Amino acid sequence: MPAVARAVVTWNRFGTTGGILLAIITGLYIADDRWDFGNFFVVWGLLAVVILLGLVHGFFIPKVKRLAEVSEADAAASHGGEVKLSEEAGRISGGLNTVGPIAGILILLTVYVMTAKPFL
Repeated sequence: MPAVARAVVTWNRFGTTGGILLAIITGLYIADDRWDFGNFFVVWGLLAVVILLGLVHGFFIPKVKRLAEVSEADAAASHGGEVKLSEEAGRISGGLNTVGPIAGILILLTVYVMTAKPFL
């Protein structure tokens, strides 16, 4: 589990962050070139990617890093036997399991708003 958590942190730092920054840059270019920044779907899209970037760096990366540390300590405490994750690991996982779907719903809503362009 620690190796997977560290891989997730690395992916979030480079893959997710790079993708979000690309979405911001291309979104700003397209909005400037073809749309008005006063349109609801443009503002929604830009706001959503900024919120997601904040969630990645303010919540997901720190929590997954902590989960890697805690699970590594739990594995070391097992002395080669069956690894039982601590309560702290369960709390961290619970928080990730709550905020993750919220981020997913934000992504789905954004896809809807960007394709349907309501209030246009």
